[in-house]
Amino acid sequence: MIDPVTDPLARGLARHRAVTPNRVTAVAGVLGTAAAACLATGRLRTGGALFLLRFLADCLDGKIARLQGTSSARGALFDVATDVLCVSAAYAALAGWAVAHDRASPALAVAMLGALACYGWSLAQRKHLADAAGLGDGGSRLIDRTDLPLLDPWLRLCRRLDMSPVPWAVECETLVLGLLPLTGGPRFVVLGLGLGLAFYVVATLVNLRRMWRITALPPPKEPLVLPDVDVVIATHDRPVLVREAIAAVREQEYAGRVRTVLVFDRSEPDLTLASDDPLRPVDVVTNVRSPGLAGARNTGILAGIAPLVAFCDDDDLWLPGKLDRQVRALQSGGPPACVTGIEIAYDGTTTPRVPAPADLELRHLVRHRVMEAHPSTVVVRRDALLTRIGLVDEEIPGSYGEDFDWMIRAAGAGGFHLVAAPLVRVRWGGSQFSRQWATIVDAIDYGLAKHAVFHDDRRALARLQGRKAFALAALGRRDALRWAGRTARTWPREPRAYLAAAVALHLVSADRLLDLAHRRGHGI
Repeated sequence: MIDPVTDPLARGLARHRAVTPNRVTAVAGVLGTAAAACLATGRLRTGGALFLLRFLADCLDGKIARLQGTSSARGALFDVATDVLCVSAAYAALAGWAVAHDRASPALAVAMLGALACYGWSLAQRKHLADAAGLGDGGSRLIDRTDLPLLDPWLRLCRRLDMSPVPWAVECETLVLGLLPLTGGPRFVVLGLGLGLAFYVVATLVNLRRMWRITALPPPKEPLVLPDVDVVIATHDRPVLVREAIAAVREQEYAGRVRTVLVFDRSEPDLTLASDDPLRPVDVVTNVRSPGLAGARNTGILAGIAPLVAFCDDDDLWLPGKLDRQVRALQSGGPPACVTGIEIAYDGTTTPRVPAPADLELRHLVRHRVMEAHPSTVVVRRDALLTRIGLVDEEIPGSYGEDFDWMIRAAGAGGFHLVAAPLVRVRWGGSQFSRQWATIVDAIDYGLAKHAVFHDDRRALARLQGRKAFALAALGRRDALRWAGRTARTWPREPRAYLAAAVALHLVSADRLLDLAHRRGHGI
């Protein structure tokens, strides 16, 4: 429920280098300590408000770490230690105040704090056993029965409804230490302590049952051999950048075979780039299909045989850990493709951009070109690529937006796994395709004619109409204002309508607006 608030806030904070995950964690620690001090001295409403602010800060540090690509074991330890200390101190402070002012019996306070300690031990032990057994979900699926008559009917109902059998601990903490002191004051202190006791007793019993079942599991099987991967890099007149792209692919820490298929498009192939390395071979081929990026990518796809296919543009760089994390996600089953976040390098600045899972759903993709899900991040199963999804569309004018077209088809053919970290560096430069305005107009018309889904959603239709209006304005075409007006009528809140009008009226140049957008890691 908090994600709609924290996701945009985290994206905004992650752009500032002074904001680091550890500093946000430290702020959460200070707020938690202040909340405990207020609760201990009876300033319950102030303490509750401070604890809610601590909860907000605690939701941000992990998101910022993923967006900035700075996740670390020490950062995670600092976060966990801060959480444990703040929550324990707040519970102890609230219980101590309640006992001192005859709001609760000492037995209730001791029982609540004891249940909290038992829950913390059982949770840590359960996760340790689950990791040893190779259960990535911490053994959370092993909860269909406890052999306890009062809990089993509830667990069966939760299983049918696909919901958690108990509230998350953070929800209990937020209610008992934040909302109840803030809204109810002293009247609800005993209620909160009672709810906390009930939650931690039930959660401890569930954890103990999970631990019992985990210890009965057979030892984990040896890991399967990792599949081969074909990485298609289409290139044209970028001799230096393409060498860097190839090197980044070959340096991936992945135990399987990674074959780079380098496709030269409308240029003489450089055979010196070929390699017969058994684990990291490089094959150099020439585009034998239609000239352009789409034909070159399809040439590379059809030249390979590996069960997994990945793409990388010749001016982009894969970052360490990308391929291994994506292949392991695909091996878990489910969607046929996997994407990651990116970091955009433009004019000396680097901007991390990581999509949320909801961004990759078809209904969202048609409304927003999710540039975070960049083609250089894609890894896809070959069988799905050649059947349900299909090759890259070579009929799109100038191959403009071919990746967007492919993403829409992939979303409709099973969707995507997401590794929520910026694992590809996308380098934007002066030769950016985004300024080929005439081609953009033709490609948008082609996409509107091809995909009926755009016409079923006014916001999606307005987005493409607005892009066309902006391109027409950049070309100085007279019909730019007409298309800007059409865009505003379709969806008045589409900003491209007004940007296009500003360019058409010569209030600002298209290049200036595009440069401002690129500096913030956006397009138009």
